This record gives sequence, structure tokens and C-alpha cells, in this order.
Amino acid sequence: MTITIPRVLIAASYVAALAGCPDRTLSRVPSRQGGTVTKKIATDAALDLLLVIDNSSSTADKQQLFADNFQKFTGKLAVAANGKAPDLHVGVVSTSVGLHSDAFAQVGCPAKNDDGLLQSASRGTCTTAPTTARYLADDGRGGTNFTGTLSDALTCIALLGSNGCGFEAQLEAMKLALDGSQPQNAGFLRDNAYLAIVLLTDEDDCSVVEGDASLFERTDLPADDFRCQPLFAYQCDTAISSTGPGQYRNCKPRTDGYLETIDHYYDFVVGLKDPSLIAVALIAGDPTPDIATGPLSFGTATQPLALQPSCSTTIPLPTPHTAIARPAIRLADFVSRFGPHGLMRTVCQPDYGGVIDDIAALLTVELSPCLEGPIDVSTGAPSCAVADVVAGVESVVPPCVMSAPDTPDPAGARPCWWVEANAAACATTETHVALHVERGAPPAPGTIVEASCQVVPAT
Repeated sequence: MTITIPRVLIAASYVAALAGCPDRTLSRVPSRQGGTVTKKIATDAALDLLLVIDNSSSTADKQQLFADNFQKFTGKLAVAANGKAPDLHVGVVSTSVGLHSDAFAQVGCPAKNDDGLLQSASRGTCTTAPTTARYLADDGRGGTNFTGTLSDALTCIALLGSNGCGFEAQLEAMKLALDGSQPQNAGFLRDNAYLAIVLLTDEDDCSVVEGDASLFERTDLPADDFRCQPLFAYQCDTAISSTGPGQYRNCKPRTDGYLETIDHYYDFVVGLKDPSLIAVALIAGDPTPDIATGPLSFGTATQPLALQPSCSTTIPLPTPHTAIARPAIRLADFVSRFGPHGLMRTVCQPDYGGVIDDIAALLTVELSPCLEGPIDVSTGAPSCAVADVVAGVESVVPPCVMSAPDTPDPAGARPCWWVEANAAACATTETHVALHVERGAPPAPGTIVEASCQVVPAT
């Protein structure tokens, strides 16, 4: 099932990244109505992949569905960088974050918890940890920091179990994993790498404002996750009752309560690197804006007042059973801000093979030379400005002299660039155009090719 979520305008975000550098070559693409989009291609083809995995009491089955496709996933990553394997870092983090209070310590939510620490202990049926590091590293050329295959090693560390905190803090866990607050995570995030964040969960985000424990210390609210979702997570057409069931419409994330704003987490992520070097994928409950509250049964237990699920499915393992998920309104808002670099799929599926295909396709586009957006090819070759950028220093790359439409003149100057219509390699982009840079010598380590191209004029 594909879930449609709003997308931001990619041209605005990419042009804004160049707006502070008016003297840069790439800001001088001939201006026409429609604007430009920019693609950044890391010639090192490095990818830092962070998996944020819900480890609350209802997610063991979904973790297993995810892990069952790791071999397929890693196989697709092995050819994602234009047919080659990227230099890969893979980190796993749980959604269990300290609540700044011991009020819910008895249900796995103490004042301190995993707090963004990358998880690398052996779990599931694994008897030996595959690595002594905090994350898995595979340089794509045979150099690894783990034993066995990448898919087996990832399965060992990613089945986090179901004893984590029921107040899932997916976005805060993501931030803590990447912001340097956990010294043991050092080395995972690299300046010259693409960043991909994949979130697997069946409930919405409950990341409270840092240091504020008051949501969890109030004694006048239900003593379960209702105090978070939906009570202080959403703003709807009518106020959500804390004492009785109800139906609510047009719900969206609150910005005035105990929870940290989505702006806070988006600004953090795009502050790490240019948005065109970031991809975010979410596997979660369908983010319907219309919600309901009322009694909800979990096996033999009943929650008197709960946010009702937005989707359900039959999961075949370990034996067929019904699984549910709550609407991921906050998380969907976060992912939507990444435009074509964001992807959401429903967690309510009996198999995640299609989900893995879609995530792999997204990352392949990120790592590929495929130009993104509605590139204007109405006159043949697009109008682009291309440069090599190393440590912020830009070197202009001119267009190639072509001896044929798909053949640069071998006697021409190097480096130079040309484009190729490649519907197979660039199937998921709008105009299916790939950028090629011909070189007489390998680029300097850390080189990023930056191409700014005209888009189709608005009608």
C-alpha cells in the first residue's frame, strides 16, 4: 500500500542552499521561469544508513518482517552506487529514550534509557556479536568491521526485542544518535557521505522537549501512552478529551505542548548536511488526519481510553495474528518535508518485500548520477552548470564536446560533463536523465559533483 503525503517544492529548498553564495558558479545558471534544481553526487559513493527501530511491546513481529528482507535489501545496496557497492556505514538505534523522570520506570521507561546509543549487541538467534564496533562498516571493496555477511550481521543487531519504552521517541532517538551526545557513536556520521534514515514503528513520535519531565509526572492524566498520543501530540478541529471517547477531524501536530516540534528535528537533520544528500523513509501507521479514541484491547488487556488504530493486517509469524498500528501524524509531517527524498509506506503489511524495494530504489537514486526534478529537456540537452566541489572549493566542469549524442569526443578537454537519457537506470526520476563526468584522472577524495539545471517553466 502506498501512502500519499504532501511534498515540499524541491526547487525552493535546493536554490535556498545556494542563496548565501551569490558569487558561486552554480548560482549563475541562465534564469528562466521555472527555476533550477540541484543534484549533488558524492564521487566517493559513501552512505551512512541509520535504522530507527521501535522496540516497544507490540513490534517484535514487525522487526522480524523487516529483518526477513535484509538479504534482499543489502543485495540491492551492493549495486546502488551506479552499479557498484557504496562505502557503507549501518547503525541501529532503538526508540527508547529517557523521559527525564522515573515515573514510568516500571514499564521500561526510566529517566535514562538507550538515548540514541547505537545498538550492536547480538540478539535473536545469534550467539556471537558480529562486531565490536557500534555500527557496521563495509567499504564495498571487501573491507568490513564485522564477521559473516552484511545481512546476517544486520539481523543480529537489529532484532531489538519488545521490552523498550512504550512512549516511543523516534525523532529524539534519531537526533541523539547523530548529534554527538553519545561519544561511542563517533565515526558513524561522515561529512562526505549521503545520510539515509529509515524509521520502523507502529506508533507515532513522543519526543518531549529536552529536560522537561512534566508530561510524565502529571497524576491527572491516563497512566499510559494516551497522555502523549493523541492528547498532547495533535491539534484537531475540537479539543481532545482526556476522560472519554471521541471522534476528531483535521488533526495535525501540536506546536504548543510538551512535545518537541517537528521543525526542531527537521532543522537539525538539514543542519547536518545539504538536503540533497539526505533521504528519509518511514514505515509506520497510516497518517490519517481524522482520528478516534476509545477502549482498545491488546490480547487479554484493555486500555480504557486509547488512540484507535489507523490500519491493521494479518502477520503470518510466528503464527498468523492481527497486528495494528496507530496514525503516524507527527512522523509523516517530518518525512514530507524532504520532498522527493522522503518516502512513507504503511507498516500494516504481511510482508515488507515491496517496502524494501521502494527504500532501495530511493537510495539508488540518491547514490546515482540521475538528475532529479522536472528537468527541462525540451531543446535536447538540459541547461546545467556543473562543478567539482572539494572542501567548499568549487572548480567549474564544462560541457563535453560530443562526437555523437552519446559519445564525448575522446580528444576533448577533461573533466567535462554530458547527459544520457537512461530510462532503466533513472526509472524513478521524472525525466530519466543521468549526468556523466568524463575524467582524465580520478577525482580528489571527498569530491562532490554539483549540478544545477533548469526545470520546466511553470504553466
